[in-house]
Amino acid sequence: MTHPLTNSDVARRAFDAIAQAQRADSFVELNHVLGKRISELGFDTYVGVNVLDPGGRANHQVIFGATHDAWEAHYAANNYSAHDAVLREIISGLDPLFWSDVTSKRPLDIDELRIYNEAAEHGLHEGFMTPIHGLDGSLSAVLLIGEHADSHDPDIRAAAHLMSLYYGSIGTRLRRRDELRTLTPVKLTPRQLECLKWVRHGKSSTDIGDLMGLSSRTVEHYLADACNRLGVRTRAQAVVEASLRGIITL
Repeated sequence: MTHPLTNSDVARRAFDAIAQAQRADSFVELNHVLGKRISELGFDTYVGVNVLDPGGRANHQVIFGATHDAWEAHYAANNYSAHDAVLREIISGLDPLFWSDVTSKRPLDIDELRIYNEAAEHGLHEGFMTPIHGLDGSLSAVLLIGEHADSHDPDIRAAAHLMSLYYGSIGTRLRRRDELRTLTPVKLTPRQLECLKWVRHGKSSTDIGDLMGLSSRTVEHYLADACNRLGVRTRAQAVVEASLRGIITL
C-alpha cells in the first residue's frame, strides 16, 4: 500500500533532489533527478519556457524540459500565448501561481476560457508556473503540469516553487553551456580579466582603480571593452558571461 508523503518527506526529498541536480552535467541527468521528485508532487510535465525577450517583446517557446508535444504544437499553432491568462499574471507579477489561482481570482474571458478548456481536453488540468527574471530584462518561467497536483497544500506549493527555481537555473546554465560550445572563443586581456574579477567582488571603478593603480576612467574603458567583446551591456552581465564561458570562475 502506498502512503502519502508527509510534510517532512516533501521538504527532505526536494532538498536532496536539488543537491543532486546541482551536479547534473546534462538535461538527461537533470530531468532524471528533479523530474522524479517533481512527479511525486503530482506533476508529470515540466518545462522551461521563454516568455519575454530582453526588449520586453513576447517570445514564447519551450527551451528545455519534458514537454507535452501535442499540446505545445496546438498552443503554438493557435497563438494562444496572446490570450493566456496565466502568462498575463506571470508577466505582471513576481509570484509563482497555480492555474487555479487565476481562475479563482476572476472570470476568464472567452479566449482565455478556450485555452483552459482545451488544455483540459489534452489531459492538462492543473499547472504551476514560476517566473524567472533575467539580468538582461528578459522573462522566462518554469511550468509544471499535472492532474494530481494539490494546489491547496502549502507544502506542495513551496516544494514546487523551490524545485522550479533550481530547475530553471540549472537548465538555463546547461543550455547556455551547450550554446557557448558552438560560439567563437572570446579572448580578454589580463587587465580586463582583473577588472572583471574585482567587479565580481563588488568593487566600484574607483575601488578597482585604487587596487590596480589606474584611474577610474581607465578601469571603465577596460570594462566597456570587455562588455563589447562578450556581447553584453553591463559589467554585471559581463561577469556572468565570462563565468559561463569559463574565462573567469565565480
